[in-house]
Amino acid sequence: PKEVVKLYSEITKTFYDEEYTEEELYDLVEMSYQLFDDELKKKNPIEQYYENLQKEIAYYAENRYVIKAYNTSSSVDIEKAKFEKDGYTWTKVYGYYTMRYGTKMTTIEEVYVLRKDKSGYWRIFGWDLVEE
Repeated sequence: PKEVVKLYSEITKTFYDEEYTEEELYDLVEMSYQLFDDELKKKNPIEQYYENLQKEIAYYAENRYVIKAYNTSSSVDIEKAKFEKDGYTWTKVYGYYTMRYGTKMTTIEEVYVLRKDKSGYWRIFGWDLVEE
């Protein structure tokens, strides 16, 4: 699960920090979408995800937001967070993002819920911003 969130974070960092063509952006969207659980895909079809992401990328660029670095929960914490429900294995992984906006730095914390699919792969079921 940790590697799934790390890969998703690396792709996300690329969304906001790199220059690319429309075709390259869509390729990145497809890569990140492959990390999603089937339930998340049902709620958020790829075209909708792509459109929403384009708006968010434009907002980040307009406001000069840049993801400078990211980190995740420790493997020990992820192991402790595992649980069984509805015939699936689940866990939580925290993502910590160091963001620069203009000349200021801040850290954003998100919690990802992952579910192991029937093939044994961890997939992102959803995520949310952790409130202070």
